[in-house]
Amino acid sequence: MIRIGLNILIFLLCLSYPKISQSQWLDPSTLHATAILEKIQNSSFVTHGTGFLMYNYDKPNEFIVVTCAHMIKDKNQIAVRVKPDSTFLKFLEQIEQKNFLFGNAFILGNTVRFIANLGNKDCYIHPELDIAAFRLQITSAVIKTDTGKKSIDLANVMGIPRSGIQFHRDLSLGDEVYFIGFPLGYGANDYVEPVIRSGSIAWMPTDEDFFLLDAFSFGGNSGSPIFRKRIIGSKPGKLSWSGAKLVGMIVGHQSIKLKNILNQPDSTELKFEVTDIDMNIGLARCIYIDDIMFTINKLMEITK
Repeated sequence: MIRIGLNILIFLLCLSYPKISQSQWLDPSTLHATAILEKIQNSSFVTHGTGFLMYNYDKPNEFIVVTCAHMIKDKNQIAVRVKPDSTFLKFLEQIEQKNFLFGNAFILGNTVRFIANLGNKDCYIHPELDIAAFRLQITSAVIKTDTGKKSIDLANVMGIPRSGIQFHRDLSLGDEVYFIGFPLGYGANDYVEPVIRSGSIAWMPTDEDFFLLDAFSFGGNSGSPIFRKRIIGSKPGKLSWSGAKLVGMIVGHQSIKLKNILNQPDSTELKFEVTDIDMNIGLARCIYIDDIMFTINKLMEITK
């Protein structure tokens, strides 16, 4: 009787607070675990894709960044761009500075870049599954205040803990998920505002190491973290709260080749040519958190 009464109470709370039951399947904290990856090209930073931060239990002052292996192939360094900490931005306003260089960090306006080295002991690549993990030092700064020295964070970031993941064995067809990234460069502006897309698990082949989402992904989504939506009532007949869990990563999308398509390369010229094109069919290709954790463990082995 008590349990029935509790379930009714939860149901009434959901009606009273529609944001909890409807719009809040997104866990806002997962945004702070997502970063823009930029390649360094001709002394400039060029948006390259997406990565996400995992908590480093061995070295809490460092993070582990996970992305696709093709994102860091043949690179010695890569820039990881995230949102700066609001306290640090206020400090820069007080000293009338918009740009700031500190250690491996470049603060430019409303964004901060951390430079990560990709040496043999700094990263590990799982080439068969297109997974890469590398270490990232996110520094803090010591500033002078009226009361003495104070340490403040440069970035507003969060590393996903082990308690925030959900393994392959606990997933099912039809599970609702969302993923975070920067498709076609959208969201990779001065404020780092990632694009959120949602979908469901469409296919989980038994003898394969990947799964498919019923969702469109595009260039720039490579490395996007996938989270199972946080919901009320994750099990039939039972009202309970289920938090967002990291279940995998986007590595690409399924496409079909359309042949002999008439194309006009230049809209200003009355000139056509026949070509083949790849058409995105709305199925995102993903890998499981199980293989991501395997890659992270391998990284930790070589960095001990």
